[in-house]
Amino acid sequence: MFSNKIEQSIVDVLRHGPLRSSILVTKVAAEKSVSVQAVYAALKNLHHDEVIAIQNKKYSISSVWIEKISEKLNQIKNVYSSGDYLGGLSFEDLQDGDKVTYKFKNPVLLDQVWGHILFQLVERTTVGVPIMIYNSHFWFPIVREESEKTIFTWLEKKGFKAYFSCASTETLDANTVSDDLDFFFKERESCSAEDVKLLQKIVSQSGKNKLVITRNRKKALRYRKSLSREFLM
Repeated sequence: MFSNKIEQSIVDVLRHGPLRSSILVTKVAAEKSVSVQAVYAALKNLHHDEVIAIQNKKYSISSVWIEKISEKLNQIKNVYSSGDYLGGLSFEDLQDGDKVTYKFKNPVLLDQVWGHILFQLVERTTVGVPIMIYNSHFWFPIVREESEKTIFTWLEKKGFKAYFSCASTETLDANTVSDDLDFFFKERESCSAEDVKLLQKIVSQSGKNKLVITRNRKKALRYRKSLSREFLM
């Protein structure tokens, strides 16, 4: 949201409630490995732009700014939820049996677009219909933790349940693209901070990655029936 990473960190910290300047500055300086002076400079900018307010010697996110950003986000949401747009193609343009294919440099870029598309598809799905998700490996919650939390919190709020099936039987997959990805999961039962960095590197590698959107009622029902056997629904 903010081009300045220190300003972004300040707002992220204040999301959880107001803080005294000494506590806020110390926390942000430690998290971003920057000087106290740099944090105070960022606070000054945010205060000038009415992003934060000072009350009772505590910094908090400004209610005025919250209202401004909420209004803008609602406008954006209304624009993107009013049409079935997938790039320049409308979902409504896809007839039964049609498909569209997109190619990506790496799996991370693919997943970013897929998250965007998933929101649009779910918006057009009847509430209560189970969302069936199948993956060869569950690397998404490890590498893209915040994005995954956002998606599944949103699904829960909308009244949907998501059911996961995983081709792999490795322990790490049970808890949580390539030959490198296969090897990573086979060699581990848990994931350390260093392992996360390695996994991020693997899924950021360039390669041939395709996202195929298919509109096929018979195939969808067949997949749903097959995957549903694994769950008590």
